[in-house]
Amino acid sequence: MGRRPLLSTRIRRPIALGTVLTLLFALQILIAPAALAFQLTFVRAFGTHGSGATQIYHPYDVEFDIDGNVYVVDHVNHRIQVFDGKGNFLKTIGDGVGQEDGQLYYPEALALDDPANPGFLYVADTANNRIQEFDVATGSWIKSWGQNGSADGEFAGPNGIAVYNGFVYVTDKLNQRVQKFTTAGVFVKKWGQSGTTDGSFVAPAGISVTHSGVYVTDEQAGTVQNFSPDGVFIRKFGGKGSGDGQLEFPDEISACGNTNSPDVDIYVAEAGNTSRVSRFLDQTQGVIFRETFTGDPSAGSHFSYPHGVSCFPNTSQSDTVIVASTNESKIFKFNYDDVTMKIDPAESPGTLLNRGALRFKLSHDGMTKKCDLEKAKGYFEVVDGESIGLDDPVYSVRGGASVVKAKQTLGYGIGLSPGQMDAAKKAINKNKTIKVAITFHFDLCARGNPITVRYKIT
Repeated sequence: MGRRPLLSTRIRRPIALGTVLTLLFALQILIAPAALAFQLTFVRAFGTHGSGATQIYHPYDVEFDIDGNVYVVDHVNHRIQVFDGKGNFLKTIGDGVGQEDGQLYYPEALALDDPANPGFLYVADTANNRIQEFDVATGSWIKSWGQNGSADGEFAGPNGIAVYNGFVYVTDKLNQRVQKFTTAGVFVKKWGQSGTTDGSFVAPAGISVTHSGVYVTDEQAGTVQNFSPDGVFIRKFGGKGSGDGQLEFPDEISACGNTNSPDVDIYVAEAGNTSRVSRFLDQTQGVIFRETFTGDPSAGSHFSYPHGVSCFPNTSQSDTVIVASTNESKIFKFNYDDVTMKIDPAESPGTLLNRGALRFKLSHDGMTKKCDLEKAKGYFEVVDGESIGLDDPVYSVRGGASVVKAKQTLGYGIGLSPGQMDAAKKAINKNKTIKVAITFHFDLCARGNPITVRYKIT
């Protein structure tokens, strides 16, 4: 899936004005929702590869609580390792490798009952085909359920696990389904079957649940499917590939949101050759791709086949994100902050069309990195629906500079072709109102989350 604009490519028709001047006309910004860019800040990386008491060997999944403690599925060492927010080792959960109560055999996923007040830890004990529950404070085993098979409550490679509102959701990979249980391990329901149609799976992997529903990745199909808590299919996004909005071997997934907003940030760990995390935004009107990140390029540190990702919403505009870089046995921590950007008129409107360009200023608040202005797209529409000759409404940027530095305001212009100029003038002479919407993409700061500013020319 390619980049999709944050706002629709069509806008509401403004109310026609009674008196319109032929040469002197007004340029106004139509008020639109706040446009957000976002800023990724690398915090730290920790972890050493090995089988020592404080080491990790191919971490597969991560989770963290409100105190910043990080819980890591130490896959090859058959255990759960717990660190504080600075990467200092705290303790081990699990009684070694095996099939006895409390023992683990190649676990692949974990989930806390409540990251804000954790009491219990649930582990997908993958090679043992069961779910195990541990006490977070003491690390002691509480109970297990499941065995190898395809009947209700049985598993064939449980790969992902999530806990929400008193229920445990498990991706049952080789049975190509999702199973739902109470936290006591009582089977509630299942959904899914083999296939690529909506609601079907090839290889279900990661799972995350929020107020907006259940999100499930499919490693082989390269997709994410969204369901209601009862398994009713809602939508699908992604698609196999390495382009923006596509997914290559998506594994664990983490959805961040709160009940005060319908919007949910979604982070997907791609364990294929892309070795990246993709970020999406689920809004009421659909899911849009935001961007990808691959580690801390400024330090020359990149993910290596990351399987795990977890996010925690600090505020409505800030997430903390941790990533398990599996092949290098490291945990990365980031802060993600949204930054409001705005666009204002740059000159008196009377000279606008004669100069052949729409001119504007770009400014932002709180950004600490430069933002490369990648491209600008726009379209014009006359109020009664008349065409003004825009078969391919894409314009190049003129003037200003190619980058926006921190705390800086720059001027830009969108050029109009002679045909577009002529059509616009004719429309104004006929007492028409022209609507203009221009979308801007900013590399690094707002990739995949374009800003649309709306002008009205009368």
